[in-house]
Amino acid sequence: MGNSGSADRLGFPQLCLQDSALGVASADNVTAFPAGITTGATWDKSLMYARGVALGEEFRGKGTNIHLGPAVGPMGRKPLGGRNWEGFGADPVLQAKAAALTIKGVQEQGIIATVKHLIGNEQEMYRMYHLFQPGYSANIGKRCDRTTARSITYLLIAFQMIVPFMSSTSGRLLKQSMPALAPL
Repeated sequence: MGNSGSADRLGFPQLCLQDSALGVASADNVTAFPAGITTGATWDKSLMYARGVALGEEFRGKGTNIHLGPAVGPMGRKPLGGRNWEGFGADPVLQAKAAALTIKGVQEQGIIATVKHLIGNEQEMYRMYHLFQPGYSANIGKRCDRTTARSITYLLIAFQMIVPFMSSTSGRLLKQSMPALAPL
């Protein structure tokens, strides 16, 4: 993916970022790990964790500092969605548990894992700009209907139940989608 700059006077080193759902990309002698959807289909927590450990070991061996993943956003609700394979499945609890185990495995190897695509990663149609067809915006904004907001909220609440940090702090989303859970 690339490297960040460094800030030597502050003691911040240059960091190598890697963005691939299957492991280290654009390098030789690397493993193509099973996709998130394949791993999620096993429902095997020890396998999810072992995959995270193996990913972390390979990232570390190739000099990566930050793994831009795992992906939890593609819920698989659109069969033609081009990114469905990156996430772990359509079940929010499965997504959350698999992501937590993957992050744990990766970070135990000294690699920073950054969960990505939390919301709105289903939009694939014309997502890239083309000369004859401008790209569609993936910004949710006011286009987010009640069903979508509810789905997002379920995912964030499930993730928050498994990973001990705040991920569902949007009062608007909580009140719109699940008024009974708004005080969380």
